[in-house]
Amino acid sequence: MATSIVKAVELDFAEFASTLISETLQAVITSMLTQEKQVAELEQQVLLSTEQYAKENLSDELVREEILRLFPSNSGREDQSSVDIGEPYTKSGDNDEFPMINNKVGYTITPQDLDTITTNNKFSQTVINQTGYGHIYAAVRLTLAAQHLAVFRQIIKRGIPRVYVTEGHIKSKLTLRFEDKISTNSMSQITDSKIPRLGLHRIFVQPISAAKPEILTLNADILSEIEVTFKTVIP
Repeated sequence: MATSIVKAVELDFAEFASTLISETLQAVITSMLTQEKQVAELEQQVLLSTEQYAKENLSDELVREEILRLFPSNSGREDQSSVDIGEPYTKSGDNDEFPMINNKVGYTITPQDLDTITTNNKFSQTVINQTGYGHIYAAVRLTLAAQHLAVFRQIIKRGIPRVYVTEGHIKSKLTLRFEDKISTNSMSQITDSKIPRLGLHRIFVQPISAAKPEILTLNADILSEIEVTFKTVIP
């Protein structure tokens, strides 16, 4: 809800009640507009190609997180993956591959993606090079984008849910101060608000918080609470 009704200022009671109701309505309308905007954006997203979606929505951080999830490090380090530059790669036959890159992201490793290094004990090992990691990164990026788009299309096919506020209660703790003397300039404006039998002309209210120390130092006639019950009607 907007902040104008909770500032530490006094308002005429009628003005306070009117502001409370009007800003509640504004909050409900804003919520509905926000939802419809999000629905429209979602419908536009599913019209994008996989590459366009990845370019607009998938950051390097998101793609890296997916790489770490799909290809955890052989050493157990959370900041490394088994397809990083210099990590070993083995393949024997069509299905025996480690890491299982083709199985998870549909990319087939080529000789240009690999280097052969010789360790100190003169043992030759095949490892993923920078080109290979770049190709794997691109494959993971497109795979992740395709997954997101598939979920969005399924949501739209089922029907996008909306959340509507049908009814509710508004409560506000406040102080009441009665004013029995008014200026000549304002007399014509508030004559109708005179309280019968009390001879008082206006009620002023100020919202407070019962949980704060301010309640112990209040200088007011009455400590009260206003409750408004509302129902939203959607045509």
